[in-house]
Amino acid sequence: MQPSGTDASLNIQPAGTRWRARLEDHVIADSHNALMVGGVVFFPREDVSMEIAGKTSHTQHDPQKGEASFYTLRISSTIAENAAWTFDEPTGAAGSLGGFIAFDPAQVELYPVSEEVANPHHHKDASDRNQHGRDPMQADLDVDEVVKHTDAGDGRSQGERWEPNVEGPQGGLR
Repeated sequence: MQPSGTDASLNIQPAGTRWRARLEDHVIADSHNALMVGGVVFFPREDVSMEIAGKTSHTQHDPQKGEASFYTLRISSTIAENAAWTFDEPTGAAGSLGGFIAFDPAQVELYPVSEEVANPHHHKDASDRNQHGRDPMQADLDVDEVVKHTDAGDGRSQGERWEPNVEGPQGGLR
């Protein structure tokens, strides 16, 4: 896939849905804020796992967008050379692509994701939330109290142990 295009006008639009990029069964980008440019999905850099990307010396000039810089992606034993690109200093109408990264669909799987699939516990209806924007099922939880009962890092609880609240297989409390 090449970053250049031949259209006389550059049409940059919000993708309109959540998009993901996957390499070797690892989600490497996930965004509600992707942009579409001529069928190419651009992800905001902050929504991309940049720790797997290494900038290469390969560049390509696009007359509408500027100079594209390329990245090679590495996950486990998979190396996808020059599989991602960005316009570090986009020109003209492409200015809004600054800070966005696109992926070569021949090397990286790109797909839209519905919110129900991505987050099955997502509350679409505002009435599912209480006046403070919290889930009513968890409105009475005291975060400090819960944290006290988590592991201190050495296997010990940070506070007194809670009494068991489930029955074991013999009918008694564990």
